[in-house]
Amino acid sequence: MSSPNKTLTEEFRRSGWLPANGDALSRWIRDKLELARKDSDAPLLPCTEDLQNMIVDDSDMYMGFNRMFENASLEIRPSIRLWCVFEVKPYEEMPILMNQILREAPTYGDMGPLFYMVLAEAMNTNGSFTAFMAAELNAQFKRIFDDWAMFLFSPNSTSTLTNKPGGDTAAMS
Repeated sequence: MSSPNKTLTEEFRRSGWLPANGDALSRWIRDKLELARKDSDAPLLPCTEDLQNMIVDDSDMYMGFNRMFENASLEIRPSIRLWCVFEVKPYEEMPILMNQILREAPTYGDMGPLFYMVLAEAMNTNGSFTAFMAAELNAQFKRIFDDWAMFLFSPNSTSTLTNKPGGDTAAMS
């Protein structure tokens, strides 16, 4: 396994493709999981429910997702520290967490792309290669992103366009 390029990692952080630091991501993941767990009885949106059903109903996908999250727990790379993988232990929490993200206006600040932050470490394991090569999984993620895009174009997504912390003041100009 090659070692991470620290200059490239820092450039990705400055560009907003990675979280500002591991602590910021850990806090964000913990907060989102806490909200998602409190709201876990709420029905999943159709796109996240379809993802969950696809994982459970397809034995290859089920094995792939289990391996992804198990491997992520074993392969934490402190030098990169993309995310706090131990916070999302079973893959079963992933659709619940994505459901939470799909229903909230994103904040501006220390995080990179939100869905990538949820999957970063699990997605970058040997266990993920088979799962993410499946066309049906990529089609399902496209559906999730299309649903999110519709939300982002709606007035419901504008609550973070403020001068408050986490608000995008540049968008207000």
